[in-house]
Amino acid sequence: MTRKLSLLVATCFFLCRAQGNAQGTTGSIWGTVRDQQGAVVPGATVRAVNEETGMMRTAVAGLAGRYAMPSLSPGNYRVSAGQPGFQTVAHRNRIDRGAGSGTR
Repeated sequence: MTRKLSLLVATCFFLCRAQGNAQGTTGSIWGTVRDQQGAVVPGATVRAVNEETGMMRTAVAGLAGRYAMPSLSPGNYRVSAGQPGFQTVAHRNRIDRGAGSGTR
């Protein structure tokens, strides 16, 4: 039986921050991977794909189920999490330009 993996909206944060240098504006995606019962899922692979450029970033959830992907370009991202024995789930999110903007 396959358990469903969840990128809980309450624990999956999509934040942007402005860089005050020539590199421009970047954002970060970070959060916690949990299963349906709310238990953390260490070792889950989390992927963020920029839907406009196809750029993919991968992170592995640590012992507390946490992951982080800093310095991402603004755009629409499809974020998915997977682990053997779990159903892969995905969410769409947007990183906008501008200091302090973001979604949760």
